Amino acid sequence: MVLRIFPKHWFTWNCEVLENDISIASIEFLAWGENGEIITHDCCYKVYREPGLSANFSLEENGKRIAWAIKPNPFYKLFEINYAGTEYELKAESPFLRQFILQERGLIIGAISPNHAFTRRAIAELPANIPLPIRLFMIWLVLLLWRRNEQASAVTSGAIST
Repeated sequence: MVLRIFPKHWFTWNCEVLENDISIASIEFLAWGENGEIITHDCCYKVYREPGLSANFSLEENGKRIAWAIKPNPFYKLFEINYAGTEYELKAESPFLRQFILQERGLIIGAISPNHAFTRRAIAELPANIPLPIRLFMIWLVLLLWRRNEQASAVTSGAIST
């Protein structure tokens, strides 16, 4: 199933998610921290990094955690995602590319890729048997890393220019 991700404005990571050119969800990032919301037509989900120095992320529906992700190594673009007892691995295809692949039991079952190198637009090809909120959580995690990288680049650029 192909989902298309479009930023809402030039300077935001908040996105609309389309399927067959119809808006099916919105992915929102809070201005500060690594928290946000995933809004579908029938529900609003909370997504957040767990408190402290944790590298764990959660997806909640009505105050109940329904999925979580662990980033086991701060230096690798990799998440281990758990939903209903099923484990997935979402990782960068290469340290130098922005494309992520989704694996289940070592088999590639999907991908999330930018449209091109200099855009926030993306395409997510994820299996339809994974519930929509979980696929949107996976997209949120990838956008979060892309956002971190952009922010780090901006800080580095500013430091170099001064």
